[in-house]
Amino acid sequence: MNTSEKKFRILVVDDNRPFSEGFKFLLREVLKDRIQVLDQAYDGDEAMKFLSVWEYDYIFMDINMPKMDGFFATKLASYLFQKVHIVAVSFHNDSESKNRMLKAGAHDYLVKGEIDDGVLSELFSRQES
Repeated sequence: MNTSEKKFRILVVDDNRPFSEGFKFLLREVLKDRIQVLDQAYDGDEAMKFLSVWEYDYIFMDINMPKMDGFFATKLASYLFQKVHIVAVSFHNDSESKNRMLKAGAHDYLVKGEIDDGVLSELFSRQES
């Protein structure tokens, strides 16, 4: 590994456990040894608890979750933690959901059924340039 490469602190926020496990596996495959921390929260409320203790570079935020949905959690996280890069991750592939998440403070929007190693590699390479 190039010692100048940044290591990432990542929080995945999604109540769908099978998706979350697969997504974290894909992140590990794409980023290899560039992950410093890879945490998991299952709703927006739990995400806020993580964010009150730890600092993250990326949050991958689902929309539909119990307790606190992704819209509100994104709005809150983007206001309180302005340096974190929030990426909405949802099965919803409509402009209304995308626009709501971007307006709430998400920087990117990924559709769950379209995420692969190429999509994630492009996302991280755009942020580094």
